[in-house]
Amino acid sequence: ALERMVTDLGLSDIVSFEGFIDDNKLCDFYSASHIFILCTREEADNRNVEGYGLVFAEAQACGTAVIGTRTGGIPDAVEENNGGWLIHQDAHEELENLLIKLIDDKSLAINEGRNARRRIEAKITWEHYVDQICDVIL
Repeated sequence: ALERMVTDLGLSDIVSFEGFIDDNKLCDFYSASHIFILCTREEADNRNVEGYGLVFAEAQACGTAVIGTRTGGIPDAVEENNGGWLIHQDAHEELENLLIKLIDDKSLAINEGRNARRRIEAKITWEHYVDQICDVIL
């Protein structure tokens, strides 16, 4: 259904559906993208939610800015305006406005991608996690 929608909207030249990407090719894939978007949904009556959101950390580690929803553990992986943006679930207009902003100012995604990389290097490392654990224990 999504592939047909992309075709019907004439977006086939800028939208692709890649399927499974091998781990050793992930960084090249993320780096080739201007932005990584994953808008997951959280059902009110369902306790299955997105966990930490490792794919957001992976994309940011490769210098790619991200957009995610304020659901599950995604806000733990995405820091607003420091490598990415968080939108509310099902906020289509919010996503649309953000994408228009990014299209109008191409440097915004590039700068946020750099911020993302710096944030990951500073905060999402084993050394950082060990320091946090030591702070709690000691």
